[in-house]
Amino acid sequence: MKAILISIKPEWVEKILNGEKTVEIRKTAPKVDLPIDVYIYCAKDDSNLLVIHDDGEMAIATKAQWSDAVGSYGRAVNGKIVGKFTLSKIDYLGNVAADNWEQLIGSAHEHHKQLVKQSCLTEQELRAYGGKYAWHIDNLKIFDKPMELSELASRAYMLCAVCELEKHKEAKSNCWRCGGTEFNPMPLASPPRSWQYVEASV
Repeated sequence: MKAILISIKPEWVEKILNGEKTVEIRKTAPKVDLPIDVYIYCAKDDSNLLVIHDDGEMAIATKAQWSDAVGSYGRAVNGKIVGKFTLSKIDYLGNVAADNWEQLIGSAHEHHKQLVKQSCLTEQELRAYGGKYAWHIDNLKIFDKPMELSELASRAYMLCAVCELEKHKEAKSNCWRCGGTEFNPMPLASPPRSWQYVEASV
């Protein structure tokens, strides 16, 4: 099943998982029919760990704080896929995100302010980042056991199901050696810098 894997910093993942953040701002958007499942990868961070307690409570901690409380402080989930949501709507912010949001009037201005509030960003942070698309987070599911990257498969590079040669880009639909059109997705080895398409079975 085609899906998306998105990489998010731990402090923002915490806000998503606790329901505070319901919009994710990005510079690009997928060119697919919606809805689509989006898997949340909690990015590795040397200074911030997202720790989930056995009772479901979450906290951001330094490595020192977590190390001092091992056994009673839950598990760090950085470098793991911690949940997924349904992406069923994307709002286009355009250049408004960069410099002229104040020029919006009436309901458009209110809608923009609401999106910024739901993203947990300030106007200044939004403009500095330059994001143009507001991804709406719906039907959030937090995994009881975080997934490994290898449990998803990349759609960017594949193996031909016939001759098992490493495949070129997905856009090239036929294997150059045998002409085969069925490709086995490769296990995902590294996270995306922002987001990417993946194959998922859960």
